[in-house]
Amino acid sequence: MQILLDFARTEAGTAVDINRAAEACERADLRQHLRNHANDEARHAKLFRARAAQLLDGGMAPPCGKGSDLLSTRAETQRREGIALTDQDFLPSDGFRVLGELRYLAFLHVAEAQAAADFEIHLKAVRKLDPGTAELLETILRDENFHVAYTRDQLERLSAAGQHVEVSRALRDARRKRRRLEFLKSMQVFGDFASTCMMTVVYFTLFVPFGVIGRLTRRRQGWVSPQRTRAASIANLERLA
Repeated sequence: MQILLDFARTEAGTAVDINRAAEACERADLRQHLRNHANDEARHAKLFRARAAQLLDGGMAPPCGKGSDLLSTRAETQRREGIALTDQDFLPSDGFRVLGELRYLAFLHVAEAQAAADFEIHLKAVRKLDPGTAELLETILRDENFHVAYTRDQLERLSAAGQHVEVSRALRDARRKRRRLEFLKSMQVFGDFASTCMMTVVYFTLFVPFGVIGRLTRRRQGWVSPQRTRAASIANLERLA
């Protein structure tokens, strides 16, 4: 279920990005494609969240967390180093104005191709285990394949118009950035795993032995019975007085 919510966040963030691209686009045909694309991504986010809610109601949710907390989503964009990024950390939310039409289309094409490949992998994994989610992924995958097709068609038009070198360079840059992003994410996962292993080793080699030694050598604690002295006789007390 958490994977569905992650998909929903990514789709929602992409919808925000592409809507801004449509506002900045001057070509009417491409602007309409981008608007339709943004509407598809927003609809996908709702479908993923709805499916996650169904799994939660059906008792298939993970035991950790509360229902309302699990279905809550973070902001669709977040500020990092002064630049607004989508949840997929790939397309800047003002990317169309920054990159220009050609480079933006190249980045969008690569991102959509990767998304389609990811959905295909998850579809194969859940086809028999979760038919409802598999049906949802099939529906969304058809839209993603169309997004790949229309962005490729737009790039081919630009290439045919004399920008073949620029299109090829933009696609290479987009794929290189995607590979770099995947590498950084994998390194982050590896770093988390390595730090966990290191802290585990430190705990069992330092803290546990000293804790055992301290337990074995510590003094007895608790109430101690007082030593009673022999009471003085009444005659002695009177003499002292």
